Amino acid sequence: MGHHPTIENMQNLEIAKKLFNEAIKSVENGELEVAERKLIECYQIAPTRESVLINLIKVQLKNKKINDATKYIKLYETNGHKDVNFLEEIAEIFNYEKKFYESANTYKKILKIKVNEKNLINYFQSLVTISEYKLILEYESLAPKNNLTLQNYIGIAYAEMNNEEKTKEVFDYILELNPNEKEIKINYAIALTKLKKNEEACRLLKEIMAIDSKNKRACIAYSKSLEDMGDNDEAILLLENWHERNIKDIEIIINLSHLYIKNNKYKKSIEIIEKEKKIFEKDERLLVNLGTSYLKIKNYNEALKSIEKALLVNNKSAFAWLNKGAIQNELNRYEEAEKCYLKALNLKENFHEATWNLSLLKLKLKEFKEGFNYFEARWLRENTDPYLHKNIKKLENLEDAKNKKILVWCEQGHGDSIQFSRYLKYLKELNINAIFEVNNLLYDLFKNNFDNVIDSEKNLSKSIDYQIPLLSLPRLLNIEYKNIKNDVYIKADSSKQNYFKRIILSNGKKNIGIAVSGNKNYDERNGNRRQIPLCKFNLLANSFNLYLVQKEISNEDKLFLEANTKIIYCKNYISTFDDTAAIIANMDHIISIDTSLAHLAGSMGLKTEVLLPWCADWRWFHDEKKSSWYKNLNLWRQVSLDDWSILEKVHETLKENYE
Repeated sequence: MGHHPTIENMQNLEIAKKLFNEAIKSVENGELEVAERKLIECYQIAPTRESVLINLIKVQLKNKKINDATKYIKLYETNGHKDVNFLEEIAEIFNYEKKFYESANTYKKILKIKVNEKNLINYFQSLVTISEYKLILEYESLAPKNNLTLQNYIGIAYAEMNNEEKTKEVFDYILELNPNEKEIKINYAIALTKLKKNEEACRLLKEIMAIDSKNKRACIAYSKSLEDMGDNDEAILLLENWHERNIKDIEIIINLSHLYIKNNKYKKSIEIIEKEKKIFEKDERLLVNLGTSYLKIKNYNEALKSIEKALLVNNKSAFAWLNKGAIQNELNRYEEAEKCYLKALNLKENFHEATWNLSLLKLKLKEFKEGFNYFEARWLRENTDPYLHKNIKKLENLEDAKNKKILVWCEQGHGDSIQFSRYLKYLKELNINAIFEVNNLLYDLFKNNFDNVIDSEKNLSKSIDYQIPLLSLPRLLNIEYKNIKNDVYIKADSSKQNYFKRIILSNGKKNIGIAVSGNKNYDERNGNRRQIPLCKFNLLANSFNLYLVQKEISNEDKLFLEANTKIIYCKNYISTFDDTAAIIANMDHIISIDTSLAHLAGSMGLKTEVLLPWCADWRWFHDEKKSSWYKNLNLWRQVSLDDWSILEKVHETLKENYE
């Protein structure tokens, strides 16, 4: 016996039909909100009607309601609908709206229903845009060998995965079939740059630009090769010349602003972006660069505004979330910063820059286990220092070190080497035979304080069994915040200490060594946050004998010294850190910004006051007033951005202590 529709069902269907027709008319009249409301009502009455869902999704996408549309797309798939033409249309709309993650996911669904070359090309293109190169290689077997577009994407993916052999194999094959195709040659050059084959890349790009001087992609690729070879000035000049001729080209502006940021020219980056921002404010890359530039000059409000705009354009931009996290961290909003870094990592697989930032945050919050695990990502970041001694196996387990010869090598800054050299003695206590490789500025100092110290410029013995970077020792040794030891572990050379007594004044005033600035390049990259004008120490010079214990100073500080003879500049007495240690060993007190002098004084157990910026380095944690690393080291934190009034409090405290 058959089932007949009830009168109620028939009435509902009539209502649904009426709502549907009204919705279509509303779309034709441009009344998208009305159309959406009617289609939702219609769907609630007739949820199995495919045409209702299709039109509802189209209206929501047309009305820029991407999240709502995505929800109904899932319902469409759950109901078993598989209209490939409709899904292709949806994917194209996602592409047009620059929702490339949604586009890639939609094409992936299409390929499960129907595989063709057009959809493969569109899928690969979306994956390249969101840097998901590994997924391209998963579909390599479906790509016909004679489809040069697909093979081109596969070659790019192999380059991104750092597979030189397969990259060259794919591009050699493509160029053999089509040797005169400029775009493929440019892609090959870009791939060669990724593989650090910059000379080959530059040669190929020069050939293209000699024939076609107006080829924008070749110009940008050439600038990136120059950048990778360290010729940033030439890369900037190339793009600046191009920009003058093509004033509103967004790709040129994005790449030029990136180079400005990399070369600490933050105001130029802001200037070039702000000039064209209204035209290109729907490109999150431009907004991220603008946010980064404002962050570097410590204009946090404008930085956050730019990044929020970028996220409105593309809420799945891992780089935007990374930069938002960096801004929140600068504002000491640690919980918000962590959420942003985790969001970035969720969006982009193997996002080493986000892992690195998360590691610094975890360490700052004293969460050493996670922090030092994530800290290993420092070697995987772009433009990072090279990992040395790759030919020697890395030490990953203390058990492996028994009866073996271990090479520990210095990395990062001199302050890092001084701070973490403490763990050499831990290895000695475990009867591990460690050789300590250091640079020549630290060699004499460390040779007088540790066993088996060698100069990094000398050849290594071939009998090394394992190697480990110095800052990987805390992870290997399972160091926790609660078991940090603040022992004295560095001493000055006694004969040098006595020698430098001759420069120390004996006029009844206490002698204080100071450091007011650090490495110039590092400071410029980080907004000069830790630099204090020397003139601010003039107040202390009236109460104490001050000795400026550093080699390089700013031009402003040089002019101040020339006009002020109260402060003794020790530059001519310093050749190595052994000299610095001998000089400060004669001091009654040390006052320093966050630089190597602070770590050296702390490791020697000297009375030390360290002046910290508003957002301090992780090594000083986020809340300490006395350092856990060093027994006699006090921490003074800025109460607001760029406010060094804490120096007055240091002066008052020292006067009270020494009166």
